Amino acid sequence: MSIRNTGGWRTFWVLFAAGWALFAFLAGTNGQMVTPVSPGGILDHQVAATAARVDEIQGAWAQAGYLSFARLSIGLDLVFIGVLTVAGVIGG
Repeated sequence: MSIRNTGGWRTFWVLFAAGWALFAFLAGTNGQMVTPVSPGGILDHQVAATAARVDEIQGAWAQAGYLSFARLSIGLDLVFIGVLTVAGVIGG
């Protein structure tokens, strides 16, 4: 059965567009999580090589009052990864 006949392309495009919309939101709000400890915002958290570095970044976010928003952003980042993965499987 072809993906064309199952509505799979429509599902692919909906998920693909939703995934990139999430990414645009995350990229647009990243500046809210910039601190002297994490000048790259959430990107510094994503590339942290040690648990100590993660604790340092999250501690700075907590002191600045950003921790709740950071949790939301990290959760949405995981949703973004999942949505684009499913879109890729459907499109592939």
